[in-house]
Amino acid sequence: MAASLQVSWPGLVRQIVIPAVLPAFATTMRMTFDLAFLGLILAEMFSSSSGIGYELLRNVSLLRMKTSWARLC
Repeated sequence: MAASLQVSWPGLVRQIVIPAVLPAFATTMRMTFDLAFLGLILAEMFSSSSGIGYELLRNVSLLRMKTSWARLC
């Protein structure tokens, strides 16, 4: 359709390609952030002396489940 309407290359990219790619790009960015955050918490759980992961693991080992659940929410 773009060819039949004689849309230029910049117009094709701006009007067709970018809107088609945006939903997949947003989903990818969200998943990337989620996985990076999970990796950060896991790294803190096993090799840190502070942070959310360290506090979570410490509270679980001390059987303080209410405190560990409250830190996550």
